[in-house]
Amino acid sequence: MAYMHRFTLLALLFLLTACALTPPKPLRISANLWIGYTPLFYIKERGWLKGENIELVNVVSLYENMQMYAVGNADAFTGTQYEYHVQHQAHPSLSPVLLLDLSKGGDMVMGNIDLQTLRKTERPIDVWLEVDSVNQELFKAFVEKEGLGNKKFRFHNLDPESISKLPFKKSPTLLVTYKPYDDPLRSRGYRELVNTADPSLSFKVVDALYADAEDLQNFDKEFKVLNRLVARALHDLHKDPKSFYRYVKNYLQGEDYAHFLESLKTIEWIYGRRDKTFLEQLQKLGLPTEALMEPVSDAL
Repeated sequence: MAYMHRFTLLALLFLLTACALTPPKPLRISANLWIGYTPLFYIKERGWLKGENIELVNVVSLYENMQMYAVGNADAFTGTQYEYHVQHQAHPSLSPVLLLDLSKGGDMVMGNIDLQTLRKTERPIDVWLEVDSVNQELFKAFVEKEGLGNKKFRFHNLDPESISKLPFKKSPTLLVTYKPYDDPLRSRGYRELVNTADPSLSFKVVDALYADAEDLQNFDKEFKVLNRLVARALHDLHKDPKSFYRYVKNYLQGEDYAHFLESLKTIEWIYGRRDKTFLEQLQKLGLPTEALMEPVSDAL
């Protein structure tokens, strides 16, 4: 009996030791390549996530990013209001946690012909875009703005990285994309027809980090750390953009420093915005504001 008692005690101690040595499940965040998410990539490249129980996974497209969360491979994800609304159907407590940016020209429709020619053409128009993403909503707004509802469109579903590699087409072609994937297309002769800086477009794109109530509770400490680090990254960006660029340039599709500075002009950082008018705009877009973390004071 004494032997069995000792064996049971040793087994219990072994299990307790094993549990103590098992690292806690990390907060896993998914983010796609976009100029407004560079603070997250900067944090990762600076090594600030080490020892903080946070992992950042970067993917190519908005859809892939959203799917990472949908299948349980991420606890939080970056995206626009479109991806939020899609996932909110399955995750009713999903909310914006950290505001990142407002697109001010960073999302765009490009083409191989000008608008005047586009309006006159009677040929089918090929449209390349990521279908299940905010890109399709931008395209709808573009069609409405330009009165193109009577045109025949042939849609091709492709991620933005693959779109950026398309050769210059001879048939009427439209591309819906965003920074930094537009630069290779411009170099091949595609021109910008409209972007989110156009006030007549009546379409806003807000980028944020989203998580549900359960994960916010389970990873309370990690989200607070991340909040502080995002503030620190934005502070560094404003203080020394060239140094910031050196850490994130591998996420920018070969964009050089001059183009990086131009890309920054196509977004507005909204991490610290909490004025009443802006919060009302978010609510009109269907984005709840109750779970937003308070911005850290040194964020610019």
